[in-house]
Amino acid sequence: MTALLVAYLTLLPLLGGLSDGGPHDLGRGLQLLLLPLATGTVLSRSRFAMPTSVQAIMALAAGMVVACATLTSALPDVAARDVLLWLSLAVCTLACTWTNSIRLLLIALVCGQAMYATVVSSITVVSLIDEHMVDYFRLAIGYENIRFLNHAQTVFVPLLLCVVGNPAFERRWRGLASYALVLTLFLVSLLQARATTVALVSAGIAAPILFGRAGRQFARRLAWVAVGGVALHIAVMVVLPFVLGIEIPPGYRPYGEASSVEARIFLLKTAWGDIVAHPWLGVGPMHFAHYFNGDAAHPHNVYAQVAAEYGLPLALLLVFMVVRTLWRVARTIGRDIPDDPLAIASFAACLAALVDGCFSGNFVMPMSQMWIVLAVSLLLSRLPRSPAAAPASSLVTTSMRALLVVLFAAQIWLICVSLPEWLSGNPVISRGPPIESEHYSPRFWRDGWF
Repeated sequence: MTALLVAYLTLLPLLGGLSDGGPHDLGRGLQLLLLPLATGTVLSRSRFAMPTSVQAIMALAAGMVVACATLTSALPDVAARDVLLWLSLAVCTLACTWTNSIRLLLIALVCGQAMYATVVSSITVVSLIDEHMVDYFRLAIGYENIRFLNHAQTVFVPLLLCVVGNPAFERRWRGLASYALVLTLFLVSLLQARATTVALVSAGIAAPILFGRAGRQFARRLAWVAVGGVALHIAVMVVLPFVLGIEIPPGYRPYGEASSVEARIFLLKTAWGDIVAHPWLGVGPMHFAHYFNGDAAHPHNVYAQVAAEYGLPLALLLVFMVVRTLWRVARTIGRDIPDDPLAIASFAACLAALVDGCFSGNFVMPMSQMWIVLAVSLLLSRLPRSPAAAPASSLVTTSMRALLVVLFAAQIWLICVSLPEWLSGNPVISRGPPIESEHYSPRFWRDGWF
């Protein structure tokens, strides 16, 4: 299953660039087809671990709130899509933890990202030489827009750092990973990816604090490739124009430009209005996209999104569970596997995604969702199995298998209702007259309003 996920992440940008439809819609459609395979993979496992009482209570409480939020929403069948998608991604994460070929998968990721970064960087340089300008919107090959590319970079930069300086990989792979990272951070700098920058800096600061010497090594490698990326940015966008005798081209956006910040504030105010009006169960899963606001079908903040759509109690519960889990995982890594570069890199990738989620829709878009699934699954795969963990009883195992069968059936239903929309050419969840908007606002589909 992990190999399919890596193939999805590596090949989809190319397929999205060649596709007549939007890359977002192609990514969502292929994602929906992958998720039942993940559920089948988990079903095929012969044993399950016994959940702790705390895990069972939290899961039961969260499940009850989600069910109530779905049933009380304006369109429960649409709300069910969002719930199914989140549950399916969680199961996909579990399916991808069982792999014995992590080294080959990381090499495939390095090769794929090196190729992609080379193509996009080459387009930048050639455009500057031939046209004396850079059309930034042409650089998001295989992504709906530039920021969706940045969402992916937030996760795969830390993951690829585990190859740099890792003696388990030959020099050629370490060099190729460094090359891919320098080009990637050149693009991060070129495209003024502020959320990605904040997320990577946060991961670089947290790693030494949490993991000591190995964390400092991770932070140094991140700093060096970042310096290389910024130096390349200066060379391409300042030195090259000087050599060519042309003006320095304008940046992607003027520095200090505040329109995107103002849009974020507007969306947060909109989400806050939903929270105040529906504090306990929210407006309904995915229903931020049901009430047209003229700007975006998600609030560009995953925490505000969960609170607005599922209610404040569930949002607080999930934040508590995430913080608790991250702290316990960090302690386990520091105590049991302090020198495991992949464990530290995947932890940093998860932390970076959570920070990026404060400013963006990385938990909404299919490509970044699957990158997050990969990061979490790699992290889980590195953690040592607790000797105190008991196998699940036959009753618990039977119950879990029954729930997975129900989820599998629900995923097939989701494919059946989504496939006609996907094949229509311009997918949209239609429940009435179309909503007139000046631009696409991606959510489930590229045209995210319903």
